[in-house]
Amino acid sequence: MQTANYNIELEGIDRLLGSYRALVPQEKKRIVWSMMIRRALQLNRARIKAQENLDGSKFAERKNGGKTKMLRGLLREGKKPQIRKRNLETGGILETTNPIAARHHFGFAQIVQAWTREEALAYIKNDKKKNLIHGQGGDKSPCTKLQARTLISDLGFKQLVLDGKKVKASIKNLQRAFTQSQAGMLIKKDRVLNKKPLRTRWEVKVAARHVLGLGETDKTLLTAYFAELIAKFSRLEMHRENVARTSAMLLNAA
Repeated sequence: MQTANYNIELEGIDRLLGSYRALVPQEKKRIVWSMMIRRALQLNRARIKAQENLDGSKFAERKNGGKTKMLRGLLREGKKPQIRKRNLETGGILETTNPIAARHHFGFAQIVQAWTREEALAYIKNDKKKNLIHGQGGDKSPCTKLQARTLISDLGFKQLVLDGKKVKASIKNLQRAFTQSQAGMLIKKDRVLNKKPLRTRWEVKVAARHVLGLGETDKTLLTAYFAELIAKFSRLEMHRENVARTSAMLLNAA
């Protein structure tokens, strides 16, 4: 994996803001920088909600075809802009979020180690919710959803429909037909007879999804937003000067 710079969520904003430093009065720099960074983070979150990369293209789809939105956890984390007092540089998001965001930004590969039977049983025993999915074995308990999926995908179980045709069996029908012991025996027999290797280690690759940083559209929007801020502060300054001038005139007249 590429070396992760954990502050890349605002990559480019220093260069963008740096070109405008001379236009901002010294006493206004902190508030202008804070508002610009807050706006940049809003654009970043909007892009994640839209599931788009920096260049406007859509995220790489999930390998399993799932449609659930990705990287939603980054939206839930508190990513408030932080400004350092000395040099007004942009700060990073939460340290626990930075590595996760950087890994997804660049893409990564992870080696997964299969659990031993003892580890799996200990996990199931300590989590009652998992019992509903995995069960604890036995002759009376219906086969688990995982066992049913294996019977369908590996053993090719089918069922008859009204017109006499055979279609892929449903998980519910298999759970009605087989207990955990029966399904386990069938799966084990299939693997032994067909000499199917059991994987103990495998690699999971996650595609790069460029969510962090500033795209060209973001830079255009931020430039326009900066112009609005400068105009706003100029109007406020002119208003203050007019108020001060009017007050002075009234005092002199009195």
